[in-house]
Amino acid sequence: MFRSKATCRLTGVLSTLLLGGVFLFPGAADAADKVTFRLGWLKTATTAAPYYYALEKGLFAAQGLDVSVLEGQGSATNVKLVAAGDTMIASADLGTAAIAITKGIPIRAVFGEMQSNPMAVISLGANPVKTAKEMEGKAILGSAASSYTKFLPLLCKKSGADCKKINLRLTTPPFEPVLLSGKADAMLGYFTDNVPKLAATGASVHHFLYSTYGVDIMSNGLIVNEDTIKNRADILRRFLVAVSQAWQVAKERPDEVVDAWIKVLGRGDKATYSQILKNAVSILHTKNSAAKPVGWMAPADWDNLQKTLIDAGELNTSIPIDRYFSNDFVPAAS
Repeated sequence: MFRSKATCRLTGVLSTLLLGGVFLFPGAADAADKVTFRLGWLKTATTAAPYYYALEKGLFAAQGLDVSVLEGQGSATNVKLVAAGDTMIASADLGTAAIAITKGIPIRAVFGEMQSNPMAVISLGANPVKTAKEMEGKAILGSAASSYTKFLPLLCKKSGADCKKINLRLTTPPFEPVLLSGKADAMLGYFTDNVPKLAATGASVHHFLYSTYGVDIMSNGLIVNEDTIKNRADILRRFLVAVSQAWQVAKERPDEVVDAWIKVLGRGDKATYSQILKNAVSILHTKNSAAKPVGWMAPADWDNLQKTLIDAGELNTSIPIDRYFSNDFVPAAS
């Protein structure tokens, strides 16, 4: 059979490419699925590190995903963005998500991040606010949309403090500069990241937890639209495989995660961010989820959250617990 020199050369090139694992045919290799993920807040916040690690180390790419990790603007905004289909997956306060779900917003929690309550009242060691009762008569900084502000009345109720005697000053985070300037006596926040960041300034820091007074609820988790569960389940499942791997590294080899985090930030004191990550890992589970894989949420904890929301006046009805969350996409422990 006659074969031209050009044909022979083309055959040789194709053979070389095929042997080298390069395929030129359209559709031979699927393009990565695009996913938009939004952090609960800024890229320096408590739970941000594992997602940047997963991005930096190719864990998302290994799952065939092209993930954009975006900063958030608070839980209420993230709930709206996920409900509207603007963001596929987001971190949000689970109490805020639960309130939205009872109002018919089509979202669901699929992964627990901070399953124990990090809310705290934080002050400077030079002028500490040591107890809930000591908040009376003091200027306390908070944010109108934040969960720690919404649960302040419940903290007062459970501790016997009189919220009417607290000078609550609502403003926009960060609160640390105002506190350090002496213009306030304390701030509401999370012990996980606010305390280390304050300590990094050289200040002596004091804090007490809401959970000390019985406000012990799940905090943040990942939420998705119900449509994602129905129509993009495989993508969600692969995303959570990468996320689970990243959190597992955070538990076992935290230095690796912090190094990747600081690389993304382009700045930061390693000791401070190491403490933030250590604090985050410390509340990944509750006693009800301790024996389960990372991200798995206990029905008992959701039941407690719903009851606490009702007690705080944030909910006026109860619904079946399984309408709030699903563990179906949480990978089994490796």
